[in-house]
Amino acid sequence: MPTEKFLRLIRPQIIAGVGKVKRMSHDRVVERLSDLEFVTRSVTANEKPEKLEIELQMIDEELLYQLLAGEANRFFMAAVISKSRSYQGQSDNVAWQAVENYYSAYYSVHYLMRMTGRSITSLDSHSVRAINNNLLSNEEKPKIPEGLYELAYNPTSKTLTLSKQTKSGGSHKDAWSIWVLLLNEMVKTSKIDIAEYSSESLDLTAHKKFVLKSNGHYRPTEIRGAINYQFRGNCWQFEKKSKSKISCLQREIAENSIVINGDIDTSAFLRNNSFIYSLAVSAFQSMANNYPNSIARSIRNMYSEIFN
Repeated sequence: MPTEKFLRLIRPQIIAGVGKVKRMSHDRVVERLSDLEFVTRSVTANEKPEKLEIELQMIDEELLYQLLAGEANRFFMAAVISKSRSYQGQSDNVAWQAVENYYSAYYSVHYLMRMTGRSITSLDSHSVRAINNNLLSNEEKPKIPEGLYELAYNPTSKTLTLSKQTKSGGSHKDAWSIWVLLLNEMVKTSKIDIAEYSSESLDLTAHKKFVLKSNGHYRPTEIRGAINYQFRGNCWQFEKKSKSKISCLQREIAENSIVINGDIDTSAFLRNNSFIYSLAVSAFQSMANNYPNSIARSIRNMYSEIFN
């Protein structure tokens, strides 16, 4: 399945400033929060409270973009390496190939979310102090809990929003929840020209149906867990009737098949993983091609031997 049209559907969400970054950063956004130039606009909780939101008004975006790009590109390289490892076959066993295949998609999701200004991050005491120190108010400093937050940057309003879910599903589930948000935006964009993107809209809807099992439950994580911890999925040689399935699954991985349909099994798991990875590769190649002075171009040149 060619990914050019899917790339066009996600491009409106990608922040050009992140793609243009010229220098590699090895720090996370949260680690350099005190170095960012921002004003804390608000810290609000809903009535229950089940959700806390922090809004930061960015004054200078350059460092934020550099940090997001650094995180994004490290995840992308991890996706490429995981994909490469998934091709390393083992006689009568495909379990670890399937798990590596999953991680190539999981890391790709992290790459794409950061290229669109989204992230999952953990606030520590230093981060909380930086947020409070930049709060322009004489009122008592709000109590900001440490822990896992979802981060979203709006380049139009220059607003960085940190949202804490007190009932977080964990880093894997939170990543897939953001991926579903990205898919929703892609489907919405496809509706602008339904004649051009009718097939892609259907594929994205089918892909989302595979990913999102039910509210708060994501099929890729569950299938990965079933393979890894429950010895299910026809991936292990000691599973009942798995021998005839293993070679088929190994072929799916080797061929990088990304045909999306209504199936819900290990084969569909691999195909949907490959779709996400292929889209991430297309996005990365687009950044490297369009911004010749970017770190993406440098990374592509440096690690050319591991690209498919």
